[in-house]
Amino acid sequence: MLQQAHDSATGVAQKTVSLSSLRNFSIPLPPLETQRAIVAEIEAEQRLVAANRELIARFERKIQAAIARVWGDEANTSQGDTRHETRDAREGANTIHETRDAREEDASVREQGEERQAVLDL
Repeated sequence: MLQQAHDSATGVAQKTVSLSSLRNFSIPLPPLETQRAIVAEIEAEQRLVAANRELIARFERKIQAAIARVWGDEANTSQGDTRHETRDAREGANTIHETRDAREEDASVREQGEERQAVLDL
């Protein structure tokens, strides 16, 4: 692309590339399989971020419940709530592990595709 810009540039002191020339540039794209692998990796990261945010919210609620118990505000905090929040925290941790496993599997599939492409390029 840099070569295209250099070849299309006009002027002496300050070269410029016209908009019409710029519209005719060809922009290389990775193969569709690579694009899909990139999207899958980003989506896995987004799921991990969402799971982490939910886990943080659950632990914040658990901390608030513990503080309320310590300061004697038992009316707003019951033992059942704490057990529920503990279960929620475990579920959030499981979601994080599942997302991480899926991301590692996506990376493995992508590496296999790259190895196949390298063999085909020989």
